[in-house]
Amino acid sequence: MENNHVNEIKDVSWLPFLRQFYICSGETILHFCYGLYFGAQTVFIPQIRKEANTTEVITLEMESWLTSTTAYSSIPWTIILSIMAYYFGRRAPAFLLWTLVFIGTKSIFGIAMERNHVKHIKDVSWLPFLRQFYICSGETILHFCYGLYFGSPTVFIPQIRKEANTTEIITLQMESWLTSATAYASIPWTIILPIMAYYFGRRAPAFLLWTLVLIGTVIIFYSTTIIEILCGQIIVGILPGAISTISVMIFTEYTSPKYRGVFLTLKVATYFWGILVANAIGTFYYWKNIVILMLVCCAMSSTIFFCPESPLWLASKGRFDECIKVHRWLNGHDAVSENELLCLIKLHKIKLSNINRNESKTNFFMKFIQIIKRKTIYKPILFTSLTSLLLICSGKLACSAYAIPIFKKITTSEKAAYNGMLILDVFAVLGMYVGCALSKYFKRKAVLICTSLIGAMSLFILSGYLYLVKYSTITLNQYLTITLLTIFSTVISIGPIVLVPCIYGELAPIKYRSIYFTLNSIILSILIGSTIKIAPFLFRYAQMYIVFLVFGFATCILVLLVYKYLPETKDRSLSEIQQLIEGSVTEIQKEKAYVDLHTTYVCNGTPCEVCKSSAIV
Repeated sequence: MENNHVNEIKDVSWLPFLRQFYICSGETILHFCYGLYFGAQTVFIPQIRKEANTTEVITLEMESWLTSTTAYSSIPWTIILSIMAYYFGRRAPAFLLWTLVFIGTKSIFGIAMERNHVKHIKDVSWLPFLRQFYICSGETILHFCYGLYFGSPTVFIPQIRKEANTTEIITLQMESWLTSATAYASIPWTIILPIMAYYFGRRAPAFLLWTLVLIGTVIIFYSTTIIEILCGQIIVGILPGAISTISVMIFTEYTSPKYRGVFLTLKVATYFWGILVANAIGTFYYWKNIVILMLVCCAMSSTIFFCPESPLWLASKGRFDECIKVHRWLNGHDAVSENELLCLIKLHKIKLSNINRNESKTNFFMKFIQIIKRKTIYKPILFTSLTSLLLICSGKLACSAYAIPIFKKITTSEKAAYNGMLILDVFAVLGMYVGCALSKYFKRKAVLICTSLIGAMSLFILSGYLYLVKYSTITLNQYLTITLLTIFSTVISIGPIVLVPCIYGELAPIKYRSIYFTLNSIILSILIGSTIKIAPFLFRYAQMYIVFLVFGFATCILVLLVYKYLPETKDRSLSEIQQLIEGSVTEIQKEKAYVDLHTTYVCNGTPCEVCKSSAIV
């Protein structure tokens, strides 16, 4: 096996392409830059004239020079760069090119600021979005990475068994560990990461996350035994632990409310794109190509090293000057953002003064017990556990993890199994985007219940069909089987898969968020790990029609509980959700009322009640 892996990894077909893509990407981006320069004059000349309220600020002759100067100035460089490339190689002129383009761009930006041509650069609407997108991009790529990890056992286990020409190389017991190792390994990290985030900020655990994911990926890449693969997956267990804790903090604390939904949707969809890509690569290529893509994703996610600290954490530690700087960099200087910043600082000043005034030596354990006894903590945890159970008991995650064994058992064809797996993944991703659209126009609870019931109905139909096939009442039709499973997968993707993470974030209390995320993540990790650990034995030894029947009944029972207990969270602020859960005005609302009472909201130099009413904490 060791020789087979070493020989095949040397001939990985994607490796040359990825290296060439890496080399060409820099030059391709510079081509894009030149397109930006060429098109910029078309729009900035009319803008500058309009701001100055005269065309004389840029005469016709100057306009002609502004549009043609880059072409004329390129003439000497066509000679200089060619000579440099001949004597010093291709890298030297490339370095010079990058340096001069950067200097020129910086100069243009500086002059524009000085002359006030960009009159309201601090309030450019797309600038906060781009900065927030930059912050979230690293975390989003790591979500894609986790999708690759989750999907890879589905394809590498059959490949390794086929290479060794025996199923004994990966026993059923080992298969269950390979698929569930990352979930179980994430449990300690759900405790460690929030503690790190509380004491050291959001950047420190993000750095640790990136480092361990890279180490685990390298171990898997160079692995020659199953134990080495398992060790790599255990190290990568920090990734699912971070996704349910520190990642949620980053997505909620670094983004403004109007963009938050976009980023959270992107996060969920990216994870399932990872599963789809892993399954597609494993279907057509050697499985270690997936690991190469993981390494590329690790390199791309290194943007987290250049992110500022969370403004919320800075405010909680009394570092208000830094908080102001970062908050304005992320959200701009508009009236709503400034009032949000003012409210944030006021709240944390009140909180810090209360801590200093009421500081006591209460036993840590007793204090923890007192906290989790609060309705605003234990009720959201129970609600999110209920919705998580609904997602898990629907069977969607188990079907994604063991798609090939399931399809092989119910279609009796290896080709149909791989095709069915890819069809399932594609429709799951499409279903998530449909679910995101529905959640904008319909109540979350209604969409969750309706889609779950339709999913349960499709499971009952599939169970009945397989029962009739089992007892030869009807003949097996693999296309009908794939269609029924695809309908089930798509419907669950439209509802629970999209809405459960959304509800998980919306039910999070403003106070004691770290405890909420830690306890929820531990519960979720145990549920997912145990489900995936048990699933292969269930699929191997139980009849498939019984398995789908159990999934259907479990879904129906949980839907009834969701209907009875889960509150509606759509179009409600965090404080309103807390009030709904607690049944009275919460401490956070009292603090917010205090801040509103003692805060003057200013818009264009005068007090503004509209800004006051729209301020967001």
